[in-house]
Amino acid sequence: MTFERLQQSLEQFNKILPALGVIFTIAVALAAWVLHDIQPLHMLKRIVAEQQGFDYAEQQRQFQQQVVANHVALGQAFLDDQLYDQADDEFGKALAIDKLHVDAQIGRFIVEAARQIRQDFRPQAVERQLDFLQRQQPDNPYVLILYGDLAVQREDFAAAQKYYETAMQSGRQPAAAYFGMGYWHEIQSNLAQALVHYQKAVERSPWNQSYLNNLAGILRKLGQYPESIKLYEKILTLDRDYLLAHVGIAQSYAHSGKPRMAKLYLEQFMTLAGQKTVSDQPKNQATWNFHGTLLETPDEKRQYVLYQLGLMQFLLDQQDDAQRTMRAAQAIKTGIGADIQAAVAEDIALLDKANAEYAAQTGLFKRLYLQ
Repeated sequence: MTFERLQQSLEQFNKILPALGVIFTIAVALAAWVLHDIQPLHMLKRIVAEQQGFDYAEQQRQFQQQVVANHVALGQAFLDDQLYDQADDEFGKALAIDKLHVDAQIGRFIVEAARQIRQDFRPQAVERQLDFLQRQQPDNPYVLILYGDLAVQREDFAAAQKYYETAMQSGRQPAAAYFGMGYWHEIQSNLAQALVHYQKAVERSPWNQSYLNNLAGILRKLGQYPESIKLYEKILTLDRDYLLAHVGIAQSYAHSGKPRMAKLYLEQFMTLAGQKTVSDQPKNQATWNFHGTLLETPDEKRQYVLYQLGLMQFLLDQQDDAQRTMRAAQAIKTGIGADIQAAVAEDIALLDKANAEYAAQTGLFKRLYLQ
C-alpha cells in the first residue's frame, strides 16, 4: 500500500516538474536581474544587433563597390573618346574609395601615357609605360590606341594600322580607334577612307569637338563645302571659344568663294585669341597641324591666322587693311616663321584649285608677303 502511494506521489511530481522548472528559471532570472543587473534578453538582443550591424556593413561594402565600378565605367567611356582629363577625374574618384582597384590604376597609367604623347613627347619612356600596361592587360583597346598614336608620330604607318585595327575589333570598339585610323588615312592623303573612319568616330561620339573638326576638314578637302560649313557651325554652336573651328570654317567659306564670310570668322578668332581666358583653355592649347607644320604656341597660331586674314582682305581689295595685318603677322617672332609661310603657300594652292579666278590676286599676294 505504501509503495502504491509512493508511486502515485512520484507520478504527480513528474506532472508538475516542467512547471516547477519554469518557475525556478524565472526566479533565478529575476534574482540575477535584481542582484547582478543581468538582463535575460541581453544576449539575444546583442546577437540581433551584431547581425544587423553585419548586414549594414555588407550593404555599405557592396554600395562602395558599385560606386567604384560606376566611376571606372565612366572613366573608360571617356577613354573611348580620348577625353583624358575627364577620365583621369573618374579614375581618381574610384581610387579615393578603393586604392587598390586594378582597372582604375591602369586607367590612370593610360591617361599619363596619353598626356606624355601629346604634351611631353618622349617615345622611349612612353613605350616602356605601354609595354608594362600591355603585360597587365594584353587586349586593352586603349593601350593599343596609344601604341597606334605613338607609331603615327614615328611615321611607322604599318604598325599604326595594325594597332588601330585591332582596337576597332575589340568589344568596346572605341571611337578613338576609328578617329586614329581616320587620321592615319588623312596624313597619307587617302581622303575617302579618312572620311569613312571620321564618320564612324562621330557616330560613336557625336559631340566630340576634335572628331567633328577633323570630319569637317575632310569634307572641305573633298570639296563638300556646305556640309563642311554646317559641321563647323555645329561645333561653334556648342562652343564659340573653340579657336580651331573658326580657322576651319573660314577656310571652307574661302574655298566656296565667300572671302567676306571667311574674313568675319578670322576676325572673330583674333578677338577671342586675345582673351587669356579663351586661349588658356586646354582645347585651344592643343597642337595644330597644317600641311605638316605644327603650331604649338599662341603666337604661332596667331601668326598663321594673321596671314589668312591678310589674304582675305587682299582678295576683297582692302589693301590698306591687308598691309596692316601683314605687318602685324611679320612682327610676331616665332622660331618657325618660314614653316608657317610654307603652310600658307599650301593653303593658297588649294584655294586657287577651288577658285581659279583668285590666281592672279593670290600670286601677287605671295610675291608681296611670302618670302
